[in-house]
Amino acid sequence: MTEPTGRRERKKAATRQKIADTALRLFLERGYDAVGIREVAAEADVAVTTLFSHFAGKEALVFEQDADFEQRLTRAVTDRAPDEPLIPALRGEILALVSH
Repeated sequence: MTEPTGRRERKKAATRQKIADTALRLFLERGYDAVGIREVAAEADVAVTTLFSHFAGKEALVFEQDADFEQRLTRAVTDRAPDEPLIPALRGEILALVSH
């Protein structure tokens, strides 16, 4: 049996989720390139340093949302049909992840 998460860990997880949800909402509303880190932090009501303590960079706001992201991309490459090009296979999987 695992120990229950402490208050501090729950607060950190909630802050991380709030930042991620805010980023995703802004990216979907305005597009990834049109949204800056400072805007995400301001909208999530956290300092930029707090954002960076939870995420390494802007890309991590998107790609760290799915715990098995790397595995899914690897499978998209290795399991694709022999005649299917690499980029469309990756694009399809990324679109599936984002729409999820």
